[in-house]
Amino acid sequence: MIELVVVSGKGGVGKTTVSSSLALLANRKGYMVVAADADVDAPNLSLLLGGDLVEEKRVSVSEKAFIDQELCEKCGKCYESCVFDSIEKLNGGYVVVSMYCEGCGVCEAVCPVGAVKIEPVENGRISVFKSRFGFPLVVGQLDVGESGSGKVVSEVKEEARKLAKRVEASLLIVDGPPGAGCSAISAISGASHVLLVTEPTKAARHDLERVLSIVNHFGIPFGVVVNRFDAYPEMSSEISRLIEDLGGEVLALIPSDEEVVHAIVGGQPVVERAPSSPASRALKEAFERIEKLLER
Repeated sequence: MIELVVVSGKGGVGKTTVSSSLALLANRKGYMVVAADADVDAPNLSLLLGGDLVEEKRVSVSEKAFIDQELCEKCGKCYESCVFDSIEKLNGGYVVVSMYCEGCGVCEAVCPVGAVKIEPVENGRISVFKSRFGFPLVVGQLDVGESGSGKVVSEVKEEARKLAKRVEASLLIVDGPPGAGCSAISAISGASHVLLVTEPTKAARHDLERVLSIVNHFGIPFGVVVNRFDAYPEMSSEISRLIEDLGGEVLALIPSDEEVVHAIVGGQPVVERAPSSPASRALKEAFERIEKLLER
C-alpha cells in the first residue's frame, strides 16, 4: 500500500483541494482508496468528499490535573506552584481550569496530602465516514482549546492504516496539517511518499523549505505541486529548480482557475465539478505521475 501524505509549509495554498481531487481520481481509476484528514485543528476534507458517519470514538492523548475537594486542605501550595496559572481560588478552596492546564505534574508533587492527581482526559475524536463516492474517510478533530495535536494526528493515521489494511486498500491519502510543527512531523512520519503543495510567494517558499527539512530527515521520496503558479512565474521557476536540486519532482503546475473557487463553494473536488478546467487537467497530470508509483 502506498501511503501518500499531502502537506504544505503554510495554510491556504490548496492542500485539501489537491487531496480531495487525487482521492477521487484514484477511486475512478478503480483503486481501493482510503482518505484521511489529519489536519486535526481544522479538518475540512469531509466538506468536499461528503458522506455518512459510520462510527466515532473519543481519544485521550494528554493529561490534566484534578483536585479532590474532600482531601484538599486548602494550603495553596498547588496554586503558588502552577506556572501556567491554571489553578484558581474558588469559595476558599482551589480548582483547576482545564483549558490552561498542561499536565506538568508540579501541583501533584507539591500537594502534601495527595489531593491533586494527574489523570488522562479525552480531548479529541476520530470519525469514520463512508464518502459519497463510496471509499472510507477518516477524520480527526482536536477539541477547542486542547493541546496534543501531534498525538491526535498519530491516532488518525493509525486508525486509517488499520482500516486500509482491513479493506485491502492500495492507496492511503492523508491530508496533513500545514506548517512544520509536531503535527506535521507526526503526519509525515512513516509515509511512503510525501506530496508538498505550495504557491509562488516568498513566504510559501520559505515555509516549503522548512517542511522539506522534515521530509529529508526521514528520507522519504517527495513530489511538489505548485498551485496558482502563473501568479508569479519567476518564483514558480525558482521553486522548481529548488525541488530538482533536492532530488524531488514537480508533479504539476496548477494555474489560477475560478472553477476551483466554485468547486469549494459547492462542496466538491474541482475534478468533479469541472473535469475539463485548467486546474483539473493539471491535477490529472499529477495523478498520472503518482499512478506510476502504484503500478510499480
